[in-house]
Amino acid sequence: MNTRAEPLLKLYCWNRCGHSAIALLCLQAKGLPFERAHVDLLRLEQYSPSFLTVNAAGQVPVLVHGDSVITQTNAILEYLDETFPEPALMPHDALGRWRVRVWAKMLNEDIAPSVSQLAWHRYTRSRLTGERLAHLRQDVSRIPIPERREAWMSACAEEVDPAQAQFSQRKLEVALARMEAELGRAQWLAGEQLSLADLQLYPLIAPVAKLLPEQLNAAATPQIARWLDQMSAQPCVQLALGTSAQDRDELLQLAPGPEHIRWG
Repeated sequence: MNTRAEPLLKLYCWNRCGHSAIALLCLQAKGLPFERAHVDLLRLEQYSPSFLTVNAAGQVPVLVHGDSVITQTNAILEYLDETFPEPALMPHDALGRWRVRVWAKMLNEDIAPSVSQLAWHRYTRSRLTGERLAHLRQDVSRIPIPERREAWMSACAEEVDPAQAQFSQRKLEVALARMEAELGRAQWLAGEQLSLADLQLYPLIAPVAKLLPEQLNAAATPQIARWLDQMSAQPCVQLALGTSAQDRDELLQLAPGPEHIRWG
């Protein structure tokens, strides 16, 4: 008789970056046991028949809790916070909850696609050469979701659109200015307590120090630098994302996501 306790939760995710990292951070912050199912985005496993039975959108992360399949990162985090209420990661006051949701909207519409687009072309795409790139392009041609096939074909192109890169940088400049101002008024993004807002933004803001060092540094953005130090010292960050230079580089390994405004 098998008496081994099975994990209560199962998370389908990629590397410790992007939206997968956000879900990993929340599970660690909650101290929840879970099983991790690795989905290799660069091998396009998110579009495999077996994974599409889990999530027809070809998207990670996906949380499975019993018979329930929870998709969309923001919804996963709120589900975990409501289902496992301790420690609470959503502010108790209406204003704090509003701040969390506004940051989530900015993350998904501006920060995540901009960071991911820049990181893809500067780090991931540049390493895909020769046979590996040819093989990826062949696999891309077989993606069953037309809009995702087109997005990947564009991502595999040889040249970067300078206007698109400039647009991404501008979006990040605006987001960083807002973060700097907000963190000048409070210790954390949604107030005086660590919240879902901090967990959501950290994996996408931390790489900006390497992508745009002239925009994010201790002199130009001292409040964000303080916040990054605070976050990197959190046990959930160390458990989920690690602390070494190699771990930090993994935050940059992003890939085209399931819709136009979202990568990773």
